[in-house]
Amino acid sequence: MADSAHMGLDVDGLVTLDEEDDTPFEPNDWESLPAPLTDSLPSGESIENPAATEDDERAPYGCGWDIPPSKQIRTRLKGVVYTSVLTPEVGRKNWEDLITAFCWTFRNTADATLLLKLTGADLTKSHHQLLMLLTKLSPFRCRVIALYGYIPDESYAALTEATTYYVNTSLCEGLCLPLIEFLGAGIPAIAPDNTAMADYIRDDLAFVVASYPGVPTVWPHGDYEINRTTCHQLDWQSLAETFRLSHEVARHDPARYRQMSRCASEAMRAYCGPEIIKNQLRAFLCPDAVASDGVEDTRQVSRPDHVDTTTDCTP
Repeated sequence: MADSAHMGLDVDGLVTLDEEDDTPFEPNDWESLPAPLTDSLPSGESIENPAATEDDERAPYGCGWDIPPSKQIRTRLKGVVYTSVLTPEVGRKNWEDLITAFCWTFRNTADATLLLKLTGADLTKSHHQLLMLLTKLSPFRCRVIALYGYIPDESYAALTEATTYYVNTSLCEGLCLPLIEFLGAGIPAIAPDNTAMADYIRDDLAFVVASYPGVPTVWPHGDYEINRTTCHQLDWQSLAETFRLSHEVARHDPARYRQMSRCASEAMRAYCGPEIIKNQLRAFLCPDAVASDGVEDTRQVSRPDHVDTTTDCTP
């Protein structure tokens, strides 16, 4: 686990005295370079992150450039919590826009937390990329937490329960199962409505991020690696605005938040709920079978144009 509240982020730490390109130094060049980053300031005062609290200071999960060791950790999430589950090395996940827009929008907001659940084959590289991004963006009052690898089902359920919004900033998606999981649990989203997400992302259950078609590409996890869709460039300003608006709704418009939550869970039941999937499979595998209630042929509900995915969420 990595937590921005315990990293001692300092942009001067990115500058070192090592010669990396064989360019010779002039004698006075050394005077213009800052001292290497240490655990304390020259005056002896500790480097503090403005997002840290008195309770957080006792937490045993500070980290540096090395990936933190695996250990059981309990942390308290406060305020408005934004969660994203992704593999950073998959470039289409576009986590750079996610992190920069969040930290810039909430640079003076202490009650905003971005929780990243990261997986992948090279988590050390992802950790270095994360620290580089956060160091360049510091100082900021918001909080960024990264969980590496897989977590038990009960912990994942607790993560879902603690989440205020799920965030997706992908350039393209074949489905995005985590986004559907969180929506199904009644967690509103921040996401674009491009590629596969266009099937279920609407402004009654999500803050929709503007995006524009770009480079031709294949469908993620699609067939034959044929360019049948395009990557969609996100509008960074739109992403920052949705962060700001979502925080305002969570803090000051609980009625709208509850309505979005209800719409999210109902829309996912209509889109991919157990009964919908069961009827579709039955219609595909047994096209002549009659639905279990004996009222109508399951072939009627197996076709997308016969499935009503609209939800009346008027309170």
